[in-house]
Parts: sequence; C-alpha cells; structure tokens
Amino acid sequence: MNTKRYLEQIKRCEIMIKNKQEERKRIMDMGISTTVPTDRERVQTFGTSDLTGKAGTELALLSEQIDFLANRRAKIISQIDGMDELQHYEILTYRYVHHMSIFELMDHFGYSERHIERLLKAAHTAFEEKYRGQCVFA
Repeated sequence: MNTKRYLEQIKRCEIMIKNKQEERKRIMDMGISTTVPTDRERVQTFGTSDLTGKAGTELALLSEQIDFLANRRAKIISQIDGMDELQHYEILTYRYVHHMSIFELMDHFGYSERHIERLLKAAHTAFEEKYRGQCVFA
C-alpha cells in the first residue's frame, strides 16, 4: 500500500463507521419495535432462535468494528499531526482529514495545481520516510 492509499483510509474509515452506526441504529429500532402477540393460541415451533440474543451479539460486534475503525482513523491522524514540517502537516491535514480536492487546495493556499501536486508529493515522501519503520503501509 502506498502512502496516498494509506492516508485515504481516513475517509474510508469515516464512511464505514457511518454505515455501521446506521446498521446499529436499525437493529436497535427493530428491537424496540418487536412485540410478542399474547392474545393468540400458543403453538410450539422448532428452529426459532433467541432474537434478542442475536441482536445483542450483532450490536456488540458492530460496536467492536466501529471502535476498531475509529482507532485506525485516529492513529493515521495522529501520524499526520506528528509531521515535522508545518507545510507538510497542513497540506496532508487539508487533503486527507478535511477531504479537500486539489482545486480546493489551490484556492485555499493560492498556489497552482502543479505546485499543490509538488507539495503533496513532498509531504507523502516525508510521511513515508518518517513512518516507514513502523510498518504502517502493510
């Protein structure tokens, strides 16, 4: 995995967290709206599972996944925060944490597209050199 793809994981984590939170909310809403009819004749059935237990297990698994993704996102952001040169820190933050496009970066910094691309390349190189020994790209 190259540096750019590694840093792009921030956005991917955010999307995945949002999707998992929506799934967790859907499961919780289903649990709240589930009722058991009490006015009918009782019938013994086979193969039914404990729906509440299953929902609880799913909720716990989703919470673990959300925590894992949030920790991964936080780790990458803390690595960006650890950049030595201010300009590298700033361009990586705006590009990957704030999800600015190249054109938005051009407007923000007042530089040409070519200059923004040079700055990003230099920041990627500095990031990779700083964190290469930590196996962050595996």
